[in-house]
Amino acid sequence: MKRSTVIRILALAVALLILGVSCYWTPQDEENVEGSLSLDMSGIATQADVTGDTARVYLLAEKGKAQGLYPLGDGEDYVDVDVDDTLTIDGIAPGFSYRVLISFGTDRGSWFEVTEYAESDPVEVESGSQAEVTVSVVDATQFLTYPSSGAAGLNGKELNGVVFSTSVYAADSDRVYDIATGLESANTTNITPVINSVSRGDATNPVLVNTQGGIYAPTNSPLSGDYIDPVTLSTAFDGRVILQGPGIIAAADAIGAAADDWAVVDLGDTIAGDPIRDYAVSGTNAAVVSALGSFTSNSTEFSGLNDGSTWDDISDLVTFLDQDIPARILSVGYGEATLFAPGTSLYVGTDDGVYEYDTNDSGNTGGPLFQSSNTIISKIASNSDGDVAFLGPYYLFIYDESESSVSRFPFVAGFPGNPTDMTWDDNDPGSLYITGKEGIVRIGTPTP
Repeated sequence: MKRSTVIRILALAVALLILGVSCYWTPQDEENVEGSLSLDMSGIATQADVTGDTARVYLLAEKGKAQGLYPLGDGEDYVDVDVDDTLTIDGIAPGFSYRVLISFGTDRGSWFEVTEYAESDPVEVESGSQAEVTVSVVDATQFLTYPSSGAAGLNGKELNGVVFSTSVYAADSDRVYDIATGLESANTTNITPVINSVSRGDATNPVLVNTQGGIYAPTNSPLSGDYIDPVTLSTAFDGRVILQGPGIIAAADAIGAAADDWAVVDLGDTIAGDPIRDYAVSGTNAAVVSALGSFTSNSTEFSGLNDGSTWDDISDLVTFLDQDIPARILSVGYGEATLFAPGTSLYVGTDDGVYEYDTNDSGNTGGPLFQSSNTIISKIASNSDGDVAFLGPYYLFIYDESESSVSRFPFVAGFPGNPTDMTWDDNDPGSLYITGKEGIVRIGTPTP
């Protein structure tokens, strides 16, 4: 039996779609410019041969750089309906561009298993007009893998980070998971202090577990010497280390430094929240995005710090790049060059797309890449095959440097809840792992 679900949105804006069939927004009356849309889920599911039993529907409004999901019921950003339902959404306001995004699959309680997903074309809704909407449905199982039951029960687990070093390591608040190929199994290690995140380090300490009691190795061994205060993020490059704690930036010439060899800068009175937003490491080079400025440095230059060093002393050891990027910097990642000499390119994610920065020639920049303007890029990861992943709040882009081509995934394609981190598997360069509030997924080839 086909059922009907009605969602009322007050002073919000949305648009819905039907696969292969026109769908129209219509004003309710001349004095009320809000409208409504009806979505026949069974029509979409039947025509696209959808295998999931639930449609999870999101509404994404866009205007310039601004994007936002609207709550649809019970305080959630989505509404779940059976695939044989008709969904009606009232209260559509004009003046914005809208997309409807749908995950088809099965609600597993603490996580949602996606089998197909759909996304509408952008629609401009104007008062007194009709707006036609179409949708494309994609089979997510061609590229999306969930962990099996043998992978330490990672489905539905809130994970705070993932890195690669000979294997893929993910973490929650008290355990590190060494994940085998294909997410088939995982060796686990309890870490004594509470885990805040994991970071990629250098050749000596490739995986840094950031805890409430300093930095640990995945084997539960302390790494940060006399620094045993809370660490929420860190990076090591050729022995040097930069880390952050609540309102703190600290740095040292060696990760196991004694107390008097740590430069600790207290920013609690001037910076709200975490002072470091992102980092990237490539051999002896590091790039850091901080609330005090984004910079690069080399291990040969980054030395001579002690407990008397100030932020000015640290600033003298780095090269700031904010003045060379015409947008607010949010993330960084090293990759093979597409514009500059091999091995010198730093990708810079901003609130206005992706730029490329030449680390050998400060001020030499290119971008945005792949028409990424007006797109927020909050995380970057690259692999040895020349693929670079760029993650934003609502989309994942995978850029092929050799072909200068890009694949685009909306978050309904199978992101594990709100994403927290991502990394490529260097043993299998075509595999990208993403962690989030609902576990971990692998995105591999072929891409849609």
